[in-house]
Amino acid sequence: MNKVIIIFVFGLFSSVAFGNDKKIIPDGSYEFRWNITYSPEGKEEFLATDYVEITNNNINFIHMPCYKGLNANSRYNFNYKFSKDLTSLEITGKDIGVNNNLYIKNDAGDLEIADVLLKFTSENIKNNDQDFYQLKATSNYVFDDEITLTITRNLKKPESNYKCLYERIDFESATPQNASELNDDLSGLDKTNVFGRLFLPENIEQKVPLVVTVHPSMGFTQLDYFEWLSDLGVAVFDIQPYLSRGFENQWFYKVSEEAATIDAYKALDVLSKDPRIDKDKIILLGWSYGGIVANNAHQKFFIDKIKPENEFQAFISYYPFCSLVKQDIETSNKPLTIIIGKKDRMCPFELCQDYIDIVSKDSPGSKIYIFEDSYHRFDFNLLPKALNIGRAEKWNEDYVQGVIKNGKRYDIGQSHKDIMGPNGWSYISLLSDEEKNKILDPFREDENYIGYNEEADKQAREIVARIINQL
Repeated sequence: MNKVIIIFVFGLFSSVAFGNDKKIIPDGSYEFRWNITYSPEGKEEFLATDYVEITNNNINFIHMPCYKGLNANSRYNFNYKFSKDLTSLEITGKDIGVNNNLYIKNDAGDLEIADVLLKFTSENIKNNDQDFYQLKATSNYVFDDEITLTITRNLKKPESNYKCLYERIDFESATPQNASELNDDLSGLDKTNVFGRLFLPENIEQKVPLVVTVHPSMGFTQLDYFEWLSDLGVAVFDIQPYLSRGFENQWFYKVSEEAATIDAYKALDVLSKDPRIDKDKIILLGWSYGGIVANNAHQKFFIDKIKPENEFQAFISYYPFCSLVKQDIETSNKPLTIIIGKKDRMCPFELCQDYIDIVSKDSPGSKIYIFEDSYHRFDFNLLPKALNIGRAEKWNEDYVQGVIKNGKRYDIGQSHKDIMGPNGWSYISLLSDEEKNKILDPFREDENYIGYNEEADKQAREIVARIINQL
């Protein structure tokens, strides 16, 4: 999806080379770098970078990576307008939000969004050298913050031509606080308006497979996955269970895993009707919190209560917290694949091994892959090899093995206060801080590691790609 912005210029002008003060941006390749500066401390934060080709009055976006700070849709939809004589460039945007300000209200109940106006003239030129030509302009933003765009001559070819553009799709879901609220299906639950983002491969000529993604508790899907999945020729629908309900992230639940499970199935039914999507090749992929959602969606309890019109063809769950379930649990007959690190003690692999051993009776294609020397979030390539996140729940091997052997197992939908039971995080999250601390303090330690393992990440992605290719 290339964006070419054509400004109709009335009158005649001749080509202008570098160094001529008439043409504000000479033809060539450029990097557009967006930053925000926060007042009053003057702290500057990077937002995004794009790579463009400029030819006379044409601006062609070549590569638009995914960024959380200022999303590609916002950057793409700015109005880029050259003056008739090409001596200035004005860039305007309406109701612009950075990070998640388009969705999250501040303490006063307001969205921190504002119009942006950037104007480039000869006074904005910071470097007139042919190889390092640079301009910089600043716009007022909310409060006394400022958004800055720096345009710099770029002599390097972009890494790819991927553009992280999406279609927002709104649909109806529901927001239960725990699984017991689903015992009477969805009939007693109020409807909730939610949304997701559909990323499509470029230049599709036939129906494509779809991966529905569910983010971890940090509130967003790791951004490099969108381009990686696009390179596999599949579409991605990234559901937004948190932002849809006005939250950015969580540890204990403000948005339950059950709510996100409903979101996933409602999204499945909506996207199955999209003529660009092959409804027989849709899978569910989640990380951590999203991995729990994938486990839930695989269970017959949730399928029977939500009553989707369509079915996922596979379920992929990265490092979920696996529950102790009864031997008679019923699931989809489609495969569940759990991918987890052996050094992950926040979400112990032993629980997931026990879980797979049980559910594979109904779902014989289900598997677990356990990676040596790998912590929680081992596929997050922005992390160091090991990062101590501080005090949190940590389950040692002896305790987990004892629970697997002797722990109580509950029916799904049965209310309880056991973190190891089905949907335990949802039930525990509803307790008072005093009750939560009483239950969990004995298992909290000051050293809890997450970290990136490049080799494990590579192997895990090969597994995901193989599942997609076998659809």
